Amino acid sequence: MDCDHSQMMVCKPCSRVWCVPAIVGKADVFHRHCGSKLELLLSREDCAHATRGTVSFFGDSNRLEVQPDVER
Repeated sequence: MDCDHSQMMVCKPCSRVWCVPAIVGKADVFHRHCGSKLELLLSREDCAHATRGTVSFFGDSNRLEVQPDVER
């Protein structure tokens, strides 16, 4: 997967690597499915296995959450 102009983040409980828009920066982003906070990855080694995600604000949880593009 091409993650140019994006940043890599990981959900530790799921071991899922996310490719999210770089505009997210240092904001806290949570995995919509399991509710865990993502951690920024400084290496792009897992880029081939990353899921391209869409980050949205959800009022019910009052936070930014990522979910796969295909689930929207």
